Amino acid sequence: MRHTANARFAIEGWDEKPYSEGQGLPKMTRAAVTKTFTGSVVSGSATGELRGLRGDGTSAVGHGSEHPFTLNYEFD
Repeated sequence: MRHTANARFAIEGWDEKPYSEGQGLPKMTRAAVTKTFTGSVVSGSATGELRGLRGDGTSAVGHGSEHPFTLNYEFD
C-alpha cells in the first residue's frame, strides 16, 4: 500500500556573518539557520521499524521562509 506524508520546514532564525570580503570579489558568508518542522511523520520513525521502506519525494525550496515537501512511500 502506498502512503503519502506532507510536511514543511519553516525558517525561524537566520544569523549570517561574512568571513571573506574583497574588492571585486564575491562576499563569502556562513549562516546559522534555525528551522521548525511541521506536518506528517512516518509511523515507526526512529524505532527501527522502517526496514524495507522505499519511495520518492519532492521539495520546493526557494527564497521564501517555508519549504514544503512530500514523501510517497511503501514498505516491502
